[in-house]
Amino acid sequence: MREQRGPPNDYADFVATAYPSLLRYGYLLTGDLEAARELTQTALARVWPRWDSLRDAAAAGAYVRKTMATSLVSSVRRHRVRQVPLDAVTEPAVSDPAEAL
Repeated sequence: MREQRGPPNDYADFVATAYPSLLRYGYLLTGDLEAARELTQTALARVWPRWDSLRDAAAAGAYVRKTMATSLVSSVRRHRVRQVPLDAVTEPAVSDPAEAL
């Protein structure tokens, strides 16, 4: 039977300690508590597979915040509406009611 892989203690400790400040940062980025929670969870999930390769454990908070900002920018880019400029704006001809008299 295969053993379930769980987070190492240092990652679990990091999440428990840093989650409130990461959530506040997410709220600053999004302006919405639910979106901030989603963004924080997404960033933590993206960082988890790379946790062992972090050289400086003290910079982990900055790494997660950078991941949060990058995730938000990617999400906004994916969902934005492209605007197509028109060559010339044509306004419909409106007759002047004063001329009809």
